[in-house]
Amino acid sequence: MKDWSRPEGAGKLLSVTDAPVRNKPNRKRNRDPDGVQNEMVTTITHSSAQTNQQSSSIISSGISFSQHSMRFELPVDLWLLKDMSPTQYLSTYCRCDDDLSMLYKAVFSQKDKDKDGLVNLKEMEHALLLVYKLNERHIERLYTLTKVNEDFKVDLKLFIALGCLMSRILDKEPIDDAVKPNIIAMKDLLEKADFYALKWRASDVEIGGDLWILLSYLF
Repeated sequence: MKDWSRPEGAGKLLSVTDAPVRNKPNRKRNRDPDGVQNEMVTTITHSSAQTNQQSSSIISSGISFSQHSMRFELPVDLWLLKDMSPTQYLSTYCRCDDDLSMLYKAVFSQKDKDKDGLVNLKEMEHALLLVYKLNERHIERLYTLTKVNEDFKVDLKLFIALGCLMSRILDKEPIDDAVKPNIIAMKDLLEKADFYALKWRASDVEIGGDLWILLSYLF
């Protein structure tokens, strides 16, 4: 199995204003669509010393600084994964606690300008950068694992799952100063038990190649 914890070289550390757009490696830096950078929720870091007024309001809305849990599950009957895409799996089998869901919902709502319950990929990237301090390679890894195209729209349930997946990417691929909030816990025992001997359990199950890549990354 490939060692995902050692990326081949480090990319650029990202801020909210220059989140990468997929398939455009030589793009110009993107400005926030509202042009209100100083009023946006800043990245929540380990120290949380540089959060601005909006980020403080999100944290003070009921989210404590205890360790918040998340996990990726597998069904007892792995045949349920047959013909399932990576995004369908994430929406169905990703779990996180209520406080962490509240954080993801807050940043999703901020980027869902028309309030239709969907965000495009650029808005999704900007929303993730309100929670995480990311390197551009982490965004590219997210797209590699989920296999979404440029026109793909993300609903709240999937965004919460993508937020959890990004936390796992940061744990597996530490680069430079890119960090996740220390309030988010790492892989728990239930998930480890679920994925134990996955290759053996799935040996007679027709799991699609794209989903298998994601599952292999998670275990």
